[in-house]
Amino acid sequence: MSEVICDIFCHEKSCCVIQEYKKEGYGCSGKHYFEAAKSKTFIPMEGRWFIGYGTGSAGGFYGNDTVRFGESGDNRLTVPGSQIGLAFEVAEFFADHPIEGIFGMSFSGLSNTGAVPIFERAYKLGLVEPVFTVYLKGGSFESNGEFGGVYTYGGLDPEHCEDDIHYVPIIKAAYWEFRGILKDTELEMERYTIGQQTNDYGWNVISDTGSSFIGVMEYVSQQVAKEVNATYFPEENRFYIDCNAKVNMTLTIGGRDYTIETKNLIMEVEEGKCLITMYPVYFSMFTPLWILGDPFIKQYCNIHDMGAQRIGFARAKSV
Repeated sequence: MSEVICDIFCHEKSCCVIQEYKKEGYGCSGKHYFEAAKSKTFIPMEGRWFIGYGTGSAGGFYGNDTVRFGESGDNRLTVPGSQIGLAFEVAEFFADHPIEGIFGMSFSGLSNTGAVPIFERAYKLGLVEPVFTVYLKGGSFESNGEFGGVYTYGGLDPEHCEDDIHYVPIIKAAYWEFRGILKDTELEMERYTIGQQTNDYGWNVISDTGSSFIGVMEYVSQQVAKEVNATYFPEENRFYIDCNAKVNMTLTIGGRDYTIETKNLIMEVEEGKCLITMYPVYFSMFTPLWILGDPFIKQYCNIHDMGAQRIGFARAKSV
């Protein structure tokens, strides 16, 4: 799932099958395919699409069909008349991962096709309350088929998230964007503290489930690395750190402090070799300076309220 990508796409059988014979390791290899001819509700649409993202790109054509959330069953959120993107070209990155598509959870204002995202369409049709909650299990970096988190559509997640929720209003129904002017899901972060270092300059920040690490503006990432004795390897774009280090990062958002603990900030990549879960973000007119990815979301559930156009943070119970 990703709040930064708006439209949904899935693999289309006829095109991908042809491609996977042409190139070993092609992104469609070993995937489940959507067979439009077997759907009684599928309607082909005109136009082609292309999208680029952090790990590659994808392209294809449009269709309209009924989309169901989750497996078959009577008690499932089912959304008719949903625009989807059928991919006939996907990045090689997909070949080595179980991912078979991207399901966007942002607002229709972000769509480059004019399509209404599936969840937004569902609540506008009166099928579900306009709220979804994201909980990611903390303290681990690979699920390997085990429980890794929950998306709750239509409400809160009291089983995994604390009751105390602090909301921040968004300023534009596109990305989950609040108190910022950059072109992404932005909030204003007043200060951060790590170790003995505090900076209260303030930045625009995005919260993104599609980012595995925390993106930190480049010069600040170097300050953070110096404070915690981490070493940057530019060829990998990673910061390595002593596996026994104790690192907490505190962010101030909307007047409240949010602390990300060591277990979500230090990741062991092999025995005795660890990295800090951040990467440098270089200045651009179109790039947010901070990206609060999975380490932040593992610490704090994210509650997305489309109806009230706000986002809330609640401490995850597993931490």
